[in-house]
Amino acid sequence: MLTPFIDHYIEVRRPVLLLSKPDVDGTLFISCIGLPIYPKAISHEIGRVTDAFFGRRVCAHEFRHATGSSIAKEDPKHVGIVPDILGHANYRTSESYHIFPEEHAVFQRVDQVFEKLARSQEGPDAK
Repeated sequence: MLTPFIDHYIEVRRPVLLLSKPDVDGTLFISCIGLPIYPKAISHEIGRVTDAFFGRRVCAHEFRHATGSSIAKEDPKHVGIVPDILGHANYRTSESYHIFPEEHAVFQRVDQVFEKLARSQEGPDAK
């Protein structure tokens, strides 16, 4: 669902942001002043946006934790893929740190926001 938004950003928005600066290191996300936005700053923005939308600040790493829980809840037959997705050597690490059933409600709220965003006129094809 998010691919068209990322494609639009890469093809249309990112080049505009880079007009004033050369693309020195190929960083995906560029600030409004043409500088790279690194992971710590992105994590800060994710926290700010999730707080605005959900009333709770969620850092980027919490989405990683929620991934295991989401797979376990949505597709329990394939929960064995969690270590591969998260880069763990074995299932125990994934189970210990990344599979929490109560996070399912959070994912339902995130899905609702993404669906609303996809239906909005502010998508990548908006003028």
